[in-house]
Amino acid sequence: STLIQGTAIYTEGGLMASVNAGVSRINATEADQYAALNNNEFAGLTAAFPLLRNLNLSAGLDAAVSQFGWSKAGVSLGGIYTFKKLPLMLRLNFRNSNYRLEDHAAWKSLYFGTIQMSWRFKMKLKDK
Repeated sequence: STLIQGTAIYTEGGLMASVNAGVSRINATEADQYAALNNNEFAGLTAAFPLLRNLNLSAGLDAAVSQFGWSKAGVSLGGIYTFKKLPLMLRLNFRNSNYRLEDHAAWKSLYFGTIQMSWRFKMKLKDK
């Protein structure tokens, strides 16, 4: 099996943009009924930026092409909220991925979401 992937990231101030692209070739031991998922070329774009002082938003797009053509398209949205007076961080993520496994197959959708709460620790280092 082979996976080759490259990513470039650009940041300026609180803004971040990234682009990635790659090739996936996975050898299957049985009849390869999922060739569209195992063998494809893929690319994606992501951007993140601060909307408010304590709220960052992110968005991304990705797509894949298999032997028969377009096989995957996805979108993701996310946000991170940092509480001002509490050492807590709330992270929300949502993803929709549309895919098809064969040339004439109908597109199917997968939805995914997460809610995460994190406790931030602050430490001070002392000089010796």
